[in-house]
Amino acid sequence: MTGEQFDAGQLDQFADRIRKSPNKAETAFIEALNKGGEFARQRGVDKIHSELNLTRSYVEKHLQITRQAQPGDLRTVISGRARPTTLYRYGGDKIATTPARSARRKLKGDKRRGIARGQKAAGIQPFRVKRSGSSTKWAGGFIVFLNRGVSGDGSNVAMAIRTGRGRDDWRVLYGPSVGSAWKNVRRDVNQEALEVVGAEFQTAFTRIF
Repeated sequence: MTGEQFDAGQLDQFADRIRKSPNKAETAFIEALNKGGEFARQRGVDKIHSELNLTRSYVEKHLQITRQAQPGDLRTVISGRARPTTLYRYGGDKIATTPARSARRKLKGDKRRGIARGQKAAGIQPFRVKRSGSSTKWAGGFIVFLNRGVSGDGSNVAMAIRTGRGRDDWRVLYGPSVGSAWKNVRRDVNQEALEVVGAEFQTAFTRIF
């Protein structure tokens, strides 16, 4: 048995080996599944990063293999974080500013929010959620600092908009989660991963037997 070519005799030998040594066959399949799973995760990261304006490190952190194949349980599961991702992580992290009408000496600015002395906030600079999409400026957007985790994606900084005139009348804005993005690309990724599993199984089977 060489390469990816089989004839009827080879297939009979292959089946016979599996019947005689099912544990070894399972070991080969487990190895192949787990390598295919890691391939699928990396391809998922690539695809999500290419489609959404998120850093690669953020996608990698939140798209993980949550179950590996093992004896008696031949499943490899990849899961993406289901909790929403703040628009701050999509690029809604830069405040637009404009010269203030008030006396410059009275306006000290805000280094944490990127507001220089004598300037005032004027919304959020244009950014895009999808890399191929158009940029949007949020004139009423602003940056808030929260207790870690309150934003929903583990960050203590978020982009928000006003919902009323009261001090606490605002809400954090979100974009697609890594989990929802994974659902959109996994069908294509899985097809590629199946090919990897097949090739890896043949390699492992040949080595083990």
